[in-house]
Amino acid sequence: MDRKRFITKAFDTLGLVGILLLLILLYLNKFADEGAAVTHYRFDILIVFLCCVLIHYVYLATLTIQNKQVMWAIALFLAPVPVYWIYYGFYKFNIWKLKRSSPQVS
Repeated sequence: MDRKRFITKAFDTLGLVGILLLLILLYLNKFADEGAAVTHYRFDILIVFLCCVLIHYVYLATLTIQNKQVMWAIALFLAPVPVYWIYYGFYKFNIWKLKRSSPQVS
């Protein structure tokens, strides 16, 4: 596996970990009992979630600049929270579309 593909996979995994942690936090805040074992680690999960999202945000921002997507870069700078999730969905959709269109090697 070449280096660029490895880096892309690593940061995509980091983004998915961030989404998973967000879902865990939402579950803990809405449905979990106070006596559940994981509720004591809410703050720790929140800090790890924020770190994952921040690192992945910086990766996506540099990716927009490298690909000369000026409008996305400006939008990420002006409204980082909503545009991050929109651009991440757009990015994953483009990767999925590219994988579907590329010929499969047996």
